[in-house]
Amino acid sequence: MYREKSQAEAVAIRDGRFVAVGNYKEIAAFIGPRTKKIDAGGKLMLPGFNDAHVHFAAVGNKFSSIDLRRMKSADDVAEIFSRYSKVLPTNRWILGSGWDASLKGNALSRKVIDPLTPNNPVLVYSADGKWAFANGVALELAQVAESTIGEQIERDANGEPTGFVTGSALRRINSIIPANHTKNWPEILETASNYAASLGVTSVQDMHSDDMTDVYRRLQRQGKLKTRVYDCLPPSSIPTLIANGVEAAAGDAMVRTGCIKHFSEGEESEVADLRQKISAADKAGLQVMIHAIGSQANRIVLDAF
Repeated sequence: MYREKSQAEAVAIRDGRFVAVGNYKEIAAFIGPRTKKIDAGGKLMLPGFNDAHVHFAAVGNKFSSIDLRRMKSADDVAEIFSRYSKVLPTNRWILGSGWDASLKGNALSRKVIDPLTPNNPVLVYSADGKWAFANGVALELAQVAESTIGEQIERDANGEPTGFVTGSALRRINSIIPANHTKNWPEILETASNYAASLGVTSVQDMHSDDMTDVYRRLQRQGKLKTRVYDCLPPSSIPTLIANGVEAAAGDAMVRTGCIKHFSEGEESEVADLRQKISAADKAGLQVMIHAIGSQANRIVLDAF
């Protein structure tokens, strides 16, 4: 922001860059027939935050399972299901466990959960693992209501499924849950991006070390990536990056690569190898980032640099 304008009424953005900051009248001059106008309703707009060291897949996977052990009220249950459904991609399962009898049919009920999860199937086990609660989406996908009777599925006075299932009904729902739930990287990284956006984090350096660049680019093409990502790779990727002519920050505004992530164990025996890797990466124009904890590990890394 300009020093003389610590607060502004409007901004103009062209090709992903701010071109003007000022009052409504000043910025109105930039509006053309194809301009997209966003009314923030008087809310405060701030620059996005950057997270310099994040394991993005791990962040997304935190939403792969929901823990209900500490949930004590309908408000607790509603809050956590609402939070999950807001960041998970459409059709991704909400799985979990830990609810006890005090929540059954009150805090944990289709009346509470179904309106919060219209686009996500839910299956959460009781603390003892004997019963599970499934929302309407899950019941419909598994066609449980039409195919089970008696104690396999609980019903209300009108014969409608309450969502509490056991036995064959539970096994039927389990059978349609994707086996790759915690390895479905497109869904997991989309979840992480949605979560980051909800906190105002608009760019990250992903230190996950696995090569997720193609997944990020696919999400970008699909319009599902809300975060600028600098995807870092392990030292084993150096020869491939060199062969492909990749240097630091290669890519576009949304997805970049060319950074090498390594981890120092703080062992003297790793010094020579560390120097070789750093030298090779630096010579190739790659950016080196090394995770080091403790004085010994930091001394070894700094000596290698």
